[in-house]
Amino acid sequence: MDSREAVLLVIAKTALSDGNVDESEREFLAEMGAAFGNSDVDGMLETAKSSELQTLVASLDSYADRFFVALRAFMMAHVDFEFDAQEEAFFEKLVDSLEITDDDLKLIESTESAFGDEQEAASPDRIIELYQQSSFCVSS
Repeated sequence: MDSREAVLLVIAKTALSDGNVDESEREFLAEMGAAFGNSDVDGMLETAKSSELQTLVASLDSYADRFFVALRAFMMAHVDFEFDAQEEAFFEKLVDSLEITDDDLKLIESTESAFGDEQEAASPDRIIELYQQSSFCVSS
């Protein structure tokens, strides 16, 4: 499994973590899937149900890829504006599995509180640095 497939399945598992996949979560997954060449949202959700989190995490070779999986999972957990206890527990387990540093976790969490507020937005330098190191980077 490559890192793009792994990220889609982790995002799908995040959507499933509260037992309800609403339309905003389906749209978020569809947009990510389209960017990675997979438009089958139902297929991603079904595959995610039977995929072990540790197996998905093990297919992510670099810290930069793991960071972006955590960032996207955090965004998915908040896309419906409800971050319930089940999603929080799943996200904590994911972050532990991905071995995200405390500083990077704070950066990820700051992205949610900064939505819509340019003044509050975290400095993108670290995010840009990790993106450039990731397998998701598209050079122009």
